Formats: sequence, C-alpha cells, structure tokens
Amino acid sequence: GRGGRPDDLESTLRAGGDPAAVLRGLMQEHIETVAARYRGKVDVWDVVNEPMAYGGVGLDHNVFFENLGEEYVDFSFHLAREVDPAAELVVNEQISASEYGGVSAREFLDFLRRLLDRGVPVDGVGLQGHLLTGVPDPDALAAFLRAIADMGLFIEVTEMDMRIGIFADADDPLGAQADAYNLLAEIFANVPAVRGLMLWGVGDNVSWLDHFPPFDAGAPNHPLLLDHDLEPKPAYYAFMHGLAARQPQ
Repeated sequence: GRGGRPDDLESTLRAGGDPAAVLRGLMQEHIETVAARYRGKVDVWDVVNEPMAYGGVGLDHNVFFENLGEEYVDFSFHLAREVDPAAELVVNEQISASEYGGVSAREFLDFLRRLLDRGVPVDGVGLQGHLLTGVPDPDALAAFLRAIADMGLFIEVTEMDMRIGIFADADDPLGAQADAYNLLAEIFANVPAVRGLMLWGVGDNVSWLDHFPPFDAGAPNHPLLLDHDLEPKPAYYAFMHGLAARQPQ
C-alpha cells in the first residue's frame, strides 16, 4: 500500500457515498482491532505518524486530512486511549535538520499545542532524527526540545541516522560524523524529557538509505554507529560519551 495504507482505500471511500463516515468506520475498526489485540503487550503506540507536510507548510493533505480535517488526529488518539487506557500515545514526526529553528518546527509545535488545547490524549512526541542534509543548529534543536518538554510531553528519538555524505568535504568524514553524533547526544542528554534514543538500524550493512532514492546514489551511506561488520565506529564511542553527559535525576 501507499504510505502504509491499503491500495484500495481511496476507491473504497469514493464508492461509499459518505467518504468521511466510511473512513471513520475503517479507522475505528483498525484501531480497535490492533490496540485490543496487543493490549497489555505494547506500552507505547505511535498513533499518528508524520502528520506534517514534508518539505511544505502545515499538515500533510493525505486521505485522512482531506476527508476529516485535522481532527482525524483527535479521533485516532481518543480511540486508542479508549481501547488501551494504560498505553502511552505518541505522534511521530520528521523535522529536516535545517528546520528546527524554522517554519516546519513552529508549525509542528503549534499543531501539538492545538491538540493539547482540544484535550487530545497525546503523551509524547517521537522525533525521527534522520540527518539527511546536514547537522541541526544546536541551539535551535535544544530550544525545540525544551518547547515540547514545556508542554508536559516526553520525547523519544525514534529513527536516528546520519549520512556520511553530509561530511564529504571534511578531511576525516568518519571523525566529523563522530563529532556530530557526540554533539547531538549531549543535547539529548541535557533535556530530561528525552527518555529514549533509537537508531534506525544496527549497523551500516542494513541501512535503508542504501536502497532509497535519492540516497541510494550515495551508497554506501555509512549512517550508523556500527560498521558493515558490526564493529564500533568512531561515532559509537563519541555517541556514548555524549550520552554520559546526562546528570542523574
């Protein structure tokens, strides 16, 4: 399916007479089935993934937004909370490295505030952390994280990796990558609301970037902490050193 959705979703909605009602019914069936099946086994759900327009402004005009407006997000979270009250509920998003102090970040923060103002049961935010074009401005990233924390939400970095190609002009690209991993780890460590970090792959031998246009043209992308033989890279030691900056709470 496209974007994780069934290929026949749009045609099903067109055939239903009342697309919004049909879509709400399908969403309810899906969320109730999945959340109930894993109730007590899944502690944290990514309820809505990538709601913002990638490379654009505001929410992505996907099939859910086009039929239900922004409140498709509300509907999803309320259903998930109803089906599994004990699970924590997260919205997961990718912010471009250059945008943590820009319009995309502001739009996402405004979106979160609207959800909370409407009483939508959001517990936390997942930040994907794919560094595809550069390294974020440290002050902008830290301020963005604090803004989320100030809303009472926890943060998990969910899909972190870092293309070696963004350091192509460095004398020592692996060293520059290590320095960047160290810098980001220290920023995450110094924001108590950041409670988890997940790398998007174990080692460089399994990176999605090597098979996904346009980044496959730069393969091997070497984006992770372990190399193709699953041996630690300079980035591994630098990242662990950065995380050690966290003070005991």
